[in-house]
Amino acid sequence: MVVVGGSAAGMATAARAKRFNRELEVVVFEKTGYVSYAPCGIPYYIEGLIESLEKLTYYTVEYFRKERGIDVHVKHEVKEVDVSAKKVYVEDLETGRSFEMEYDYLMLATGGKPVIPPVEGVDLEGVYWIRSLEDGARVKAAVEKVETVGVVGGGYAGLELAEAFRKIG
Repeated sequence: MVVVGGSAAGMATAARAKRFNRELEVVVFEKTGYVSYAPCGIPYYIEGLIESLEKLTYYTVEYFRKERGIDVHVKHEVKEVDVSAKKVYVEDLETGRSFEMEYDYLMLATGGKPVIPPVEGVDLEGVYWIRSLEDGARVKAAVEKVETVGVVGGGYAGLELAEAFRKIG
């Protein structure tokens, strides 16, 4: 079984599959450097209520490998899925090495995608999207150097971020 995406949903699926069938080979590919996290805690990290990104992860990569028998690959991006051939094409983002892997079962748990408004300037320096823990770290570092911040988006995440920015001044 191949699971694409190692956030909370992907890792829960991988763990559940392994519980149902201990002999099943379960491989997880996660583009970021973290697994088993819920991005909803990022505003609390930015605000300083949570001191490190690691505290936003429930289990570590090592835990899933040793305790659950799940083969986890962080900083690996699935570039293509060939459902006819039952293969995924993967790139190791640290080495640049590409490889393919066959699967019997496939789970796509890639998470949400920010809605990028079709306006001029969204690609400028200082414009950020928050989807991963690494994004949260970049935003936290950036807001420590500025006096004003704008938030586009009035959903749950946008409101939580606006509140965090207000609290840190």
